Amino acid sequence: MKDGYIDFDEYIKQGEPDKREKATLWRTAIGLQAVDGLKTSEYLKETARKHIEGEIDIDQARELIKTYYQSKQSREPDDDQMQEADKVSANITKILSSASLDFSSQGILALHRRIFEGVFKHAGKFMLFAREIRVRRPSSPFFIYGISDFR
Repeated sequence: MKDGYIDFDEYIKQGEPDKREKATLWRTAIGLQAVDGLKTSEYLKETARKHIEGEIDIDQARELIKTYYQSKQSREPDDDQMQEADKVSANITKILSSASLDFSSQGILALHRRIFEGVFKHAGKFMLFAREIRVRRPSSPFFIYGISDFR
């Protein structure tokens, strides 16, 4: 760790093959959260380091993250988003560790459930929605409609 941060690049450049692969998965999962503007906690990064080092497996990492937020006594303003980012990062790391992904409609639902498990109650369910989105063009507005329902 450098200055309190895990150096994923160092694992990727110089790590053993297993550590290199795990570091790549964690960096990808955390990067996907950053794309959505979400930041992961230092606790997640330390947990990722333990997983990369082989001290714990991915299921233990996920459980540690879950219990960390359950037992946390004080709340910070950004805790909800950080909790989401941490849990989703661990879920994505587990998914990317698996041998295959199924991109059928049922496979996509299962993937959604696995990514957002423990984060959203509607994880892995079809969501039909009714939403009006107004898009203005120079001369006229038009609308896009969808239908919504949880199944």
